[in-house]
Amino acid sequence: MRRRRADHAALAQSAEPAWDIMLDIYACALERIDLSVTAVGIAAGIAPATAQRWIKKLAALGVIERLADPRDRRRKLVRLSPAALAAMHHWQTEARAILEQIVRREEPS
Repeated sequence: MRRRRADHAALAQSAEPAWDIMLDIYACALERIDLSVTAVGIAAGIAPATAQRWIKKLAALGVIERLADPRDRRRKLVRLSPAALAAMHHWQTEARAILEQIVRREEPS
């Protein structure tokens, strides 16, 4: 499934820290949870400086959007861009289908 990411232009440039960040943001988007820049680093298990650097790169690529927290203007929230969110949905659907095929092959008859 890591190789299948290259099939999606919005996901193709994602190195592992970036991919972990994108997965965490995606999981939170499914739950309608807003993530702060700080929380992204914690959730992805990476150092704050690394998270900041990758968030900046992903924002420059148009993969994520940074916005002010409406409850606390000092905080920045991050979310996937609409194109990246659609690509993540598609990738997740493909991943689920492939995993289901694998499980069906391994189930005893």
